[in-house]
Amino acid sequence: AITTAVFCLPWLAVIPSLVDKLSEFYTSASSLIDTSLWRFPKHFFAFLFQVNNYLFPFILAPFLFIPSLRNQKFEVSLLLICSISILITGSLHLIPLMQYIAAIIPPAFILLALVVFQLFEKSVFQQSAFILVLIFTNLVHVGPILPIKHLLFSNPEEFSTTEYKKNVYKTIEREVAFKSKFSGYWHELTHRYKGPLDELVSFFETNGKKGETCYIDNESESLMVLSPLTMIREKDLTFKSRPDWIVLRGNQRASQLNKAALKVRKALSAILSTSNYEKIVLNAPVTRINNSYDIQIHRFRTPTTPERVHVYRRILENGISPNLP
Repeated sequence: AITTAVFCLPWLAVIPSLVDKLSEFYTSASSLIDTSLWRFPKHFFAFLFQVNNYLFPFILAPFLFIPSLRNQKFEVSLLLICSISILITGSLHLIPLMQYIAAIIPPAFILLALVVFQLFEKSVFQQSAFILVLIFTNLVHVGPILPIKHLLFSNPEEFSTTEYKKNVYKTIEREVAFKSKFSGYWHELTHRYKGPLDELVSFFETNGKKGETCYIDNESESLMVLSPLTMIREKDLTFKSRPDWIVLRGNQRASQLNKAALKVRKALSAILSTSNYEKIVLNAPVTRINNSYDIQIHRFRTPTTPERVHVYRRILENGISPNLP
């Protein structure tokens, strides 16, 4: 705890100076970002929701105070203090992603181990069976809150009044359901995952050429590292900066766009309509991100969508593509 405090607490002095820039970045990317003071309790309870679903089922919390754990009272109190401190610190972020509370994983699992050991102290078989249930299913984590989900969803109109409530509805609908993340990870280990970025990297390894320019509407940093192309940023996208390649697989394929994205769409429309581009349709699904490391929205199986990624290759005036000698 002391070591963690020494290395982590100084960052609290730096975070306020970064908040304005981060707020500007996130709010420009999504209208769901809350910058009011209400975000702190919202994020705190969002983190509690994640801890219950994936780390420590709160239905077991009362067993932390059973008589047989009195000998470990100091250890339990220290672990609880550390865990709550991590949750409070994580709530300062603008988005309640689980990565911000990753430090809570060890203390949460230690507390869970103490409870399981004490509940089934006389039977190793029962301990093992209960641990297997916790690993392979989310029955203990999600089961107790299923009635709450059904109660809340009995009046779905209440969740359609604001974008925030709609997002809460989608999150509860997705997360409060019986499933096995363990089997999902096992499937991913035994079956290669291929997202749109995987197909694009393979395509440009064959067709791309060092020095060529490219605009892609999502994950340009990843493509810059994994391909020989030079990325053109949205703010630099003009008629004069006609890219050799244009890839539409994310934001610009959305039906509703914010002002910044609409400006980019107009620039792209002007470039494509006044220049000679060849359209190529890749066998890759249209998704904004290739995948997410966040356990809540991580894809374990290759995504499938009816839409496909569009790649536009600029043809020079002599009819030769820029990637050909």
